[in-house]
Amino acid sequence: MFFSLIALFLLGLLGWLGYDAWVLPQPSPLGPGVRGDLLRDPEGGSAQVLYQYRFAEPVYSHELDTQGIQALRRSDPSSEGAKVRGLTVADFGMESLYRFQVRRRWLRGGYLAWVEDLKVDFSYRDVKVFVTRDYLEGSCEYNVTRWHEDQHVRIHREVHGKYQPLLESEVAASKTIPLRSAPVTASSREEGKRLVGERISSVLDQVFERFNEELQAEQAKIDSGSSYDELRSRCSGW
Repeated sequence: MFFSLIALFLLGLLGWLGYDAWVLPQPSPLGPGVRGDLLRDPEGGSAQVLYQYRFAEPVYSHELDTQGIQALRRSDPSSEGAKVRGLTVADFGMESLYRFQVRRRWLRGGYLAWVEDLKVDFSYRDVKVFVTRDYLEGSCEYNVTRWHEDQHVRIHREVHGKYQPLLESEVAASKTIPLRSAPVTASSREEGKRLVGERISSVLDQVFERFNEELQAEQAKIDSGSSYDELRSRCSGW
């Protein structure tokens, strides 16, 4: 059975004023799961972007019995999902940290604000797989239950991997993230910070929503009644 804990969005909550740009290293020394890019607009404006992707290795637990797993699921124990005594809990989310610049418009009044640097962290922080302690390790029922939960982990990995290039493509193609040559106008520095954050969030949130919808749909396929019937047919001691 699949269950996810979706991390709280922190999109655009943190920005800071400054005019000293930090420089991202070239792609080669960034290390696994980290990629660098530049956002460019037709007028020559650009912003540095750093993408961080992590997928925590799953941790297997046998600390709960079947009743404990059902309680953790917080759902009807008579549902199809309760017929296989396992649970995969994943903590994942997408966060952004950006640096922006603000310039006062002395003659017209107000301020101009734009993105200077952007970091996007799209990661799985924790993946925990529960298999009921009611099954002896190595038994048919234990092995089938663990195999089923491993399929949930596999789907998490595959959909997460699929959406990494899609995220980068959406950010690169965005016409709404304000760059130096196409800044947002604001009445104050704080409003400029807020508007920049909202523009970034409008792009990232859409990608994350599509990711989560596809993830849930793929997970539901292996939690179907026919899937559980097939699993139960493999062992006699359920």
